[in-house]
Order: sequence, then C-alpha cells, then structure tokens
Amino acid sequence: MELWEKCLELLPDLDLERESLDWLLSHQGEFIYSFAKMSAVITAPTELNTVTAQWRDQSKTVNFVTREIIVQLWEHRKPIKVSHVFDSIGFLVSESVIKKCFREGVKLKLLSRSSSGYSATELFKFECLLRMLEKVSRKEVENWYELMHTYSSLRAWSRKIDCK
Repeated sequence: MELWEKCLELLPDLDLERESLDWLLSHQGEFIYSFAKMSAVITAPTELNTVTAQWRDQSKTVNFVTREIIVQLWEHRKPIKVSHVFDSIGFLVSESVIKKCFREGVKLKLLSRSSSGYSATELFKFECLLRMLEKVSRKEVENWYELMHTYSSLRAWSRKIDCK
C-alpha cells in the first residue's frame, strides 16, 4: 500500500484528493518542520510586557484556561459565563480553577463582569491584538501560511478538475 493510500485510509473524513496529498507528501519534511516552528512561535510566551501576559503566564494551567476564555469571548461576541469555558475544558480543569481565572481577569481589569456574564475590556482587546500581531508577523508563521496557501490552492484546483 502506498503512503497516500494509507493516509486516505486513516483519515477518511478529510476528503483528501490524491494529487494534493501527493504534493503534500513530497514536501512532508518541509511541512513538518514548518508546522513545528510555527507552533513553537504561536505557543511561546509573548515578549510583550502586558497585563494580559502577566495574567496568562502564571502557569500552564492558567494559560490553558485564559486561552479558552479568549476563544469563548471572540466566538460568542457577547458576555460569556463560566459555564461556557467549563463546558469546553471542564474535563481537564476544575470549575474552581476556571472561576479563579475569571476573578483574576476582573481584578486586572482585563474582564468586566455584569449580570449577563464576563466581557473583554478595551485593554484586553487591545493587548490580544498586540499579541496576535507579534505572533503572525514572525517569519515562522509567514512560512507556514505560505505552505498552507499553496496546499489550499492545489486542493481547490484538484476539486475543480475532480481529481479523486
């Protein structure tokens, strides 16, 4: 069995085309290296001295919870409750730890609390924007994006001419 056939067998839900998969496999070393470098940059602590960094860099657990708070805030685009975060990551982190992270976010003026839940303050929004710009401007992230853009374009072309 060829490598591309093994990939299709093990990942049937991805709806991969042979041509784009062949191209990816022929560049797999570059993809693996680029993905690892990009991941290291994205997950590394920020070099910015911000209130958000002070909050998030307290521990790996706090970083994990605060990342999910960010995800939930921007996914819902309205105030969130502790239960939003707990429903997503409660199988890994206790509700008391999640509540403590919310309280700390309010104390640091990154979150505001109302009867409808927790919202991001303007400070938190700005510092999240700074962190995102710091990360996506790095060469490692740009290289990953270029590889993925090429792969995505090849997949679109393969689908257009129906290369299954």
